[in-house]
Amino acid sequence: MVGIFLLLPSFAYAALTSSPATATRVAAVPPLAEWVASQGGDVSVVQAADAAQLGVGLVAARAVRRGDRLLSVPEELAITAESALRSELLGAYLVEFEPYLADYSFIAVALLNEERLGEQSSLAPWLSSACWQVEQHDLPLLWPSDDQAELEQSTAAPCVERRLAAQADYE
Repeated sequence: MVGIFLLLPSFAYAALTSSPATATRVAAVPPLAEWVASQGGDVSVVQAADAAQLGVGLVAARAVRRGDRLLSVPEELAITAESALRSELLGAYLVEFEPYLADYSFIAVALLNEERLGEQSSLAPWLSSACWQVEQHDLPLLWPSDDQAELEQSTAAPCVERRLAAQADYE
């Protein structure tokens, strides 16, 4: 099991405005949560909430204490570098690949493969869910040049190096 400890305080949503797209994604969470539970996960402690510009957040469905497990997802439902390398279809190709971004590249290739499989993917309920389907993924690599330049001024992350490494892995 992969334990996830993520909780956004309910008061954080008060000043945010909602969007129809986010409301659709929030409504798609209960069936997805049922699927995770049917696969051995536990999502009974949290529920989805509209965090407006921030997307979909999770809030506690009951009182919780520090250290409580808020949700768990079976490892079979997680895409990891190890699962990509163990894949019958991808493993032989990935084992020879030395990406600059290490595990991130393996995970990206595995995710693209699962999306390519469509309904044949064991992750199809997640990948076809409105929770996953967004109009545009908010990734720094897809940001306009001006926004990337502003992010590159940050000392919090090596953005320039990661962008160059992603380009090298792609090539």
